[in-house]
Amino acid sequence: SNAFSSDATGLDVKDDRLAAPPQYLSSGSVLTFWHRFSFESTYDGGVLEVSTDGGSNWVDVVAAGGTFIQGAYNDTIDPGFGSAIAGREAWTGDSEFADAMSEVELDLGALAGPGVLLRWRLVQDPLASGSLPGLGWWIDDVTITGLLEPGPCVTNPCGDGVVDDGEECDEGAFNSDSEPDACREDCTAARCGDGVVDKIGRAARRERV
Repeated sequence: SNAFSSDATGLDVKDDRLAAPPQYLSSGSVLTFWHRFSFESTYDGGVLEVSTDGGSNWVDVVAAGGTFIQGAYNDTIDPGFGSAIAGREAWTGDSEFADAMSEVELDLGALAGPGVLLRWRLVQDPLASGSLPGLGWWIDDVTITGLLEPGPCVTNPCGDGVVDDGEECDEGAFNSDSEPDACREDCTAARCGDGVVDKIGRAARRERV
């Protein structure tokens, strides 16, 4: 079985992509997937690319700082036949096993940050006399470990001068943990035991005397 496949039997120009949703990578993030491929060697091939600006610009994962742990590119695409990935390292020719998938593992720690996009890209060069097409590219079991969870979005923070749900008070820049009778910096009201002598506190002591 496979989660994605792209045919490579034709002789026409092809530029096919499989894109993953945005990922919040950490310094410990590792990408793992399994694949099998059969391409016209050094003319057609597959690469892995990354974007950190929402998809406006894409670069090879290695050029962006990714490091193969296993299953690295196995050759370079010929620069003289008009391929969109000409001169780049790629997976090309036939994969290690003809009838089974092989594992690829990459360290993505250098790309740590939110909104990182990954895409697998299959490229075939223009038709040429004597071309011998391959079969395709099959990709499965894509996983990324070491992902981060984005923090909660705080839309009404304490200190904005507005008393929001869950706040007892909010005097904005005048919130203080040291001024008498001020709204405290956590947007709670001045109270006995907060370490500040308030007028309310002195009155309360006179009442107890």
